[in-house]
Amino acid sequence: RPALDKDEKEGAQPKPVCGLDVPFATVGGSFIFKHIRVDELVADKAARVVGVKVDLDQAKIDELCDQRASWEQIAPLRVAGFEYKAIKDLGPEETWRLDKLDEQYGDAATFQPQPYLWLAKIKQQAGYDAAAIEVRVRLEKNRTRYGDFGRVKRIGRHILAWTIRYGYRPSNAIKWLLAWSVVCTVLFWDLPNSGQAIEAKPPLKGPALQFNPFVYAVDTLVPIVDLHQKSQWFIQPPSLAPWREVSNPPSAGSGDLLARVGQAVWRTCWAYWA
Repeated sequence: RPALDKDEKEGAQPKPVCGLDVPFATVGGSFIFKHIRVDELVADKAARVVGVKVDLDQAKIDELCDQRASWEQIAPLRVAGFEYKAIKDLGPEETWRLDKLDEQYGDAATFQPQPYLWLAKIKQQAGYDAAAIEVRVRLEKNRTRYGDFGRVKRIGRHILAWTIRYGYRPSNAIKWLLAWSVVCTVLFWDLPNSGQAIEAKPPLKGPALQFNPFVYAVDTLVPIVDLHQKSQWFIQPPSLAPWREVSNPPSAGSGDLLARVGQAVWRTCWAYWA
């Protein structure tokens, strides 16, 4: 049982007094970490067992043979630079490994990308490509949280996570494109009748090109493709008249101001749809 040092305050996390301390070790075979049982240890506020340390920093082994229950009893854990050629009986759905890494490296002071990158490499090597992508996505999320990015770049990375999963799901871009095209189709549906869509270049010969709201939306969002909608039709910008009334409202409460903003939004949209 790890006892408190004389200089250690009551309630503080006990210092590890036992464990496995083998940084820079080389094992030319299987490293077996199973059936580990830890008794009579003090637990911290997060209900994690403390006092048993495993330090495998920069260690190298051929095969890791382990089990979840044994790792869950270890804190602190050091595996920065830890390299292994394979994990015995590795499965595709083992998110507990990621959770353990987050537990150890989930803050700005201790964050290390190497353990995530190596785990992703081993999963992909075992044929679990989807699981490897999930590891890399988790790493990028942690980079966003704990990296040294500025506020603007951090916001941009959150957008990448929400849309294309940091580039690991590029097909999501097509889904977002189609969804936005549908929204634009609804917004542009009756533009010619409302007078907000004007033919920019009347054809010299033949019938005029009919306005198609969906094709116009796609033509606007995909600049490398010319569908002859954006070049043939011009959409007038919305009138600022409704918003001038909002910018100079009479003395009134916030409720009246919100009502005027709502009216301005409605009148702007109605100009396109009516």
